[in-house]
Amino acid sequence: MLVSSLLLLSGCHACDDKTPVPFKRESAEGTSAAEVRAEPSAPLAPADSKARAATYPDATREVDVEGEKLVRSEGAFRASLGADLDGDGARDALLLSTDAQGRPVLETALRSGAGLTLGSAALQLVTDAARCSLQKATISSFGDESALIEMECACVPATQTGAAAGPGQNAKNAALGSQKPTPPAPNPDSAEQAALAQVHSLVVSLEAAPRVLLHLATAAPAGTGSTQALAIQLQSEDRDADEHADVRADLDLVSSQASAPWHLTLAWLNRPSGLARESTEPEQTLATQASEALRMLGQKPAAALQLAEEALLLHRLLCHESGAAELIVDGQAGLWCGASAAAGKAAYVRVAALAKLQQLFPALDAFAALDAPGYKVEVALRKKAKRAVAEIRGDTHFIWRIGPVLHPPDAPSLRLPALGFLDEEHLLLRGAIAQSYEPSTGQLVPAGLSPSVLLVDAQARLALTELTRKCDGHHLQVVPAAQIVAGVVAGASVAEPRIEPEVARDFVRCASGAAKEQSEPGWSVLGMSAQGAVVAHAASVYLVPISAGEAANVASRELPSSENAPALLSPAALSGDGRRYALATSEGVAVIDRWPTPIVTLVRTPASCPDAISDVALSPSGRHLAMVCGGHVYVAESGSQAPSGEPVTPATPLAIPAPNAPPPAVQAAPPEPEHPAAPVPSNAPPQPH
Repeated sequence: MLVSSLLLLSGCHACDDKTPVPFKRESAEGTSAAEVRAEPSAPLAPADSKARAATYPDATREVDVEGEKLVRSEGAFRASLGADLDGDGARDALLLSTDAQGRPVLETALRSGAGLTLGSAALQLVTDAARCSLQKATISSFGDESALIEMECACVPATQTGAAAGPGQNAKNAALGSQKPTPPAPNPDSAEQAALAQVHSLVVSLEAAPRVLLHLATAAPAGTGSTQALAIQLQSEDRDADEHADVRADLDLVSSQASAPWHLTLAWLNRPSGLARESTEPEQTLATQASEALRMLGQKPAAALQLAEEALLLHRLLCHESGAAELIVDGQAGLWCGASAAAGKAAYVRVAALAKLQQLFPALDAFAALDAPGYKVEVALRKKAKRAVAEIRGDTHFIWRIGPVLHPPDAPSLRLPALGFLDEEHLLLRGAIAQSYEPSTGQLVPAGLSPSVLLVDAQARLALTELTRKCDGHHLQVVPAAQIVAGVVAGASVAEPRIEPEVARDFVRCASGAAKEQSEPGWSVLGMSAQGAVVAHAASVYLVPISAGEAANVASRELPSSENAPALLSPAALSGDGRRYALATSEGVAVIDRWPTPIVTLVRTPASCPDAISDVALSPSGRHLAMVCGGHVYVAESGSQAPSGEPVTPATPLAIPAPNAPPPAVQAAPPEPEHPAAPVPSNAPPQPH
C-alpha cells in the first residue's frame, strides 16, 4: 500500500480519564504457515537501539537527548530516538511529543553548530475529534531507514465530554478521517458509557522531514459486549531477499467466539513506490479454515459451524468489505480484501450447518448474509444452501385452505397485516372496505370496522411508517397520522425511538460514512398496544413506547419470556394471551411460543403458494393461522388428522438455544404423508424461489 502523504489518524489527546487499555501485546511464537517465504531471513537488528531510545513520563518538559538538553514551554516529551536524520553524519533526534492540546506529534531536533535545535514544524498524528489520554508511547529503530512508534491510548466516550456521539464514535471518526455527523447521544444509563481503547503502530522514515510509511491501529469498545482483543506486533524483515527491509505484522486475536487464539501474519514489501501489501493474506488462512469446515459439515455440523464462524469473525475484523473491521490501516477501516471466495465458502457452511442443526432463524439470517458484498459465493454453493434451508423440518399439524383474493397495500412500508382474526372463526380482511371472512363456510361479508392498515397509537395521532437501522441501532420512524395520505407519508418524522436497549457494534462502518439508514430484514412490528409498539425479531420481543417531543426518549425494553406481550389495539399476528406470535419467513410461517422456553414451529407454505408471504395473522388461541400469498388468503387450522383420515405425525418443534448453548442434536424428520391437492398439507415440498 502506497502512503505518500500524512494520514490524519485517531490517537489520543489530553483528558483526565485513565481508562485501562484492554489490548495485550505478546511476541508471536513461530511463524504462520501462510507466509510467502518458507524460511524468512532473521529480523534486522536495530543498531544501538537501547542507547538511542528513551521514554518519558507524562508532563515531561525537559529532557537530555544525545548529550543535549531540550526544553519546551507547553505540551510534553514522551519518547525520543537518536539517529542521523539529515545524512550529515551527525546524530539528530526524533521525538514523540504532545502539543498544547495534548495531541501526539512527531518532531525532529537537528544538530548544527549550536547543538540540537527543536524544529518549528511538527508532524501531527491526530485530529481534534478524539478525547483521549496517551497511556504509553515508545520509539525504536526499525531497520536501517525507519523507526517504529507505538502508542496506547484510552478514550472517553463522547457522551461524557458533552459531544453527541456514541461510545468512541468521535475517536473512530478521527481514525478514519471522517467528518460525518455522529448519531444522537445515547441514554446515559445504558451500557454505552464505556471507554474506547486504541493501540497504534506506526512505521516512519528516518529523515529530516519524517513521513508515515504505515499506520496500523486497533480500536474496540470496552464494556459494551466486545469479546475479542486484536493485538499487533511489527517486525522489520527482508522477506523477499532484496536487501531492503520489509514490514511483517503479526496479528493475534483472542475471542470468546474462537476455540483457540488466532495467529496471522501480514506483510508489506519495500518497493520504490512505497510499501505494498502481500495480497495472499488473509485469504489463504480463511481458505484453509473454510475448507476444513466444509470437510466436517457432513458428519460434524456443530464443529463445522464453529470453524466457519471463526473464519467469518476473522474476515469481519480484518477486511474492509465486512463493514465492521476493527483493524485500521492507514486511516481506512480494514484491509482491502475484495470479494472473498474463502469467506463465501465459510458463509455457505454456516447456513448448511445451522440448517442441519434445525436452527431456523439463525439459518435464515445466515442465508440472507450470503448476499453480503464481502462474500463471493459460488452459484452451486448458493443452490446447496437454499436446499439445506428447505430441508428444515416443518410442522405437519396445520392444513392450509385457500380463500378469497386479497391484495395488500404497498405503502407505507411499515403497517398492519392486511388480515387479522376477529375471533376463532372470523377473519378480518383489510382491503378497500373491511370484510369479515368465515373460513369454515367461505362466507365473506362487509364488516363495520376501519379497513386502515396504519400502525397508529390509541389516540390515532401518531403512526409508524418505517423500521430502519442506524449506527446506534434499529429505530422506528414516527409521524403524525394525519400526514399519511393514501399510503404516502407527507411529512418528516417527529420521533425515532430505538428498539434495542444496547449499542450497535459496527463502529468503524458507521464512522466511515458507509452506513446509511436502511430497512432491516428479519424484524417485524406485530402491532400497537396501549403501552407502545410490539416488535419481534426471531424469538425476541420488544416493547417500544411511542410518543413525540421530549417523551419520545423513553427507553424500550426486551420482554423476558415469562412476560406476555401486551394486547394489541388491532388484531394481527399475536395470540390473545400475548404468549404466541407468527412471523413470515422465506420457508413458511414461523409460530413462536415464548414460555417457558421459546419454541419455534415452522409451518411450511403449500405448493399452491409459490410466492413470498406478504402478511400473516394468528388467532386468539393460536390454533389458526392466516397469510396472504400470491394475492390470495390462506387459512390453516391445527389438527391431528388430515381430511383423508390419515394420521399426521407432527415434527418436533425447533427449540431456540440459549445464548452460548451448544446446538441441539440433529433429529431425523418423520415421514411425510401425501394428501389431496385441496386442502393442501403444510408439509408439501417447498417450491424454488
